[in-house]
Amino acid sequence: MSETAARPAMRKSLTLPRSFSRVLGRLLILPATESLPLANNVYAQTSNPVQRALAMRLRLRLLQEALDAPHKPVPPVKAEPEQLPPPMPEPMPEPEPEPAPPPKPAKTAKLVSLDLAGGALSMMMSELGSGEDAEDDFFGDD
Repeated sequence: MSETAARPAMRKSLTLPRSFSRVLGRLLILPATESLPLANNVYAQTSNPVQRALAMRLRLRLLQEALDAPHKPVPPVKAEPEQLPPPMPEPMPEPEPEPAPPPKPAKTAKLVSLDLAGGALSMMMSELGSGEDAEDDFFGDD
């Protein structure tokens, strides 16, 4: 027999439906001491066989992730902190704008008087009902 160490068996990760993948993502954020009992309670409370099978798949996937967690490499920690640029000086406050001149008063309407004795009113009325409209016959009988 050879003296080499046995390699761990490669496990294929268990695929889940999309909605359960979202739940799995939320459960993976929790520590294993909280997420595994929560998934176990869901499995125990389910009576429908289809839902029970999905809950079992979710529990198995959580267990797979919990087993793989110590084997995942931890990103290295940087020894030296990054040099930050010097802080920006505070901007100079803008000078206050000069006060605007007061607005001019609004124009008022002028009342024009109409000289009734001069015939201006009768001239306007005659223009409104002039004889040229009678020749047009736009609204006449067809």
